[in-house]
Amino acid sequence: MKEKILVLGTGYMGRIYINNLNEHLGIDQRQIVGVDINSERFTALSKEFPEVEFIYSQADQPLAKFINFNEVGSVFLCTNTPSHHRLLVELMQNGIRNIFCEKPLALNMEGVNAVRKEKLRTGTHIFTAFLMNFSPAVMHIIERMRAENLVLIQGEASWGKNRMYDPRPTPGDLEDESVHPIGVFHTLLQASGLEINAVYVGARLSWLDYIDPEVQRKAHEVDPSFPLRVNSSAFINEEVHCSSIPFPILLHTSSSYVKGKQVRRVECTLAKHDNPIRPHLAIEFNFDTPAGDILEITRLAERKAEEPLSFRCQKIAAESEAFLNFVESRTRDPRLTDYLEARMSVKVTDAIVESDKMGGCRIQAIGEEHILLRRIINGN
Repeated sequence: MKEKILVLGTGYMGRIYINNLNEHLGIDQRQIVGVDINSERFTALSKEFPEVEFIYSQADQPLAKFINFNEVGSVFLCTNTPSHHRLLVELMQNGIRNIFCEKPLALNMEGVNAVRKEKLRTGTHIFTAFLMNFSPAVMHIIERMRAENLVLIQGEASWGKNRMYDPRPTPGDLEDESVHPIGVFHTLLQASGLEINAVYVGARLSWLDYIDPEVQRKAHEVDPSFPLRVNSSAFINEEVHCSSIPFPILLHTSSSYVKGKQVRRVECTLAKHDNPIRPHLAIEFNFDTPAGDILEITRLAERKAEEPLSFRCQKIAAESEAFLNFVESRTRDPRLTDYLEARMSVKVTDAIVESDKMGGCRIQAIGEEHILLRRIINGN
């Protein structure tokens, strides 16, 4: 791959992507270009990556004023969350056809629809970062589900960490944290081979005072789309209706930025596809522990726990490599999250926000439109 790889946004995640591209994937530093509206970041980055080109841009100016897009073959979009949809559109308008975007695509469906309009016009390939798809623990369960014809029939997740007065701004727990366990549930639903007919959500959000207001204010000044008031926790109930399951699949997620320690736990119940009413396996994932991603499996009828499995992995490097392999060969790794699945995620978060405004009322998030779009876009 000879074209430049653009890393747009060189903050916490941007620095991680540059390091993974260079250190883990062996990309020559001279092939990488880092772009940011905060030039103060370049001092430390230039010492760490002396041959990477760093370009200062301005939020109120077009990117083409600072970047020669004719030299760019792919982009890793790692800017603040509220700017994602606007920059996706701008990148496509400048001829970029391969984009890997940190989640989410946008904060709401208005932003996603703007991205969709430009994507359909240009045929751009867009993928988003859902790291847990690249956990060997998740892949192990998916392989077992396929081998034993198992389906997901219920689940609950606890997710979060302590971000009290964190020096980084945030769009909120809902946008940053809860999407991960919800994404694990949806991945396992897909692995079940189930056609989703409808998804309903009921949710409440809390708005506790945990952010550093000065950090948030500065982020807002640089980019006014960045919110000044953000949610701290999300309590979400999903109800998934599928053609071949005679009851709704119930999924509960509790995520928070005010936990005493980092927790990334997802518990699921699996059943045989031909007898979904009878639980077969209980599985528990604990992601990103000091020992790696941990998977525990219990055979319920036998009341027998299998030997726990531990997987050490570099999920960001694996996901980045899968994207770059797609750019090179147009062969898609099934673990990559495509535009339409990312769109579904935003539809769910939109419904969560609406449900919270209505006191936790049940709201339909996904219906026939999603199925039709999947057929139209064919997974690209």
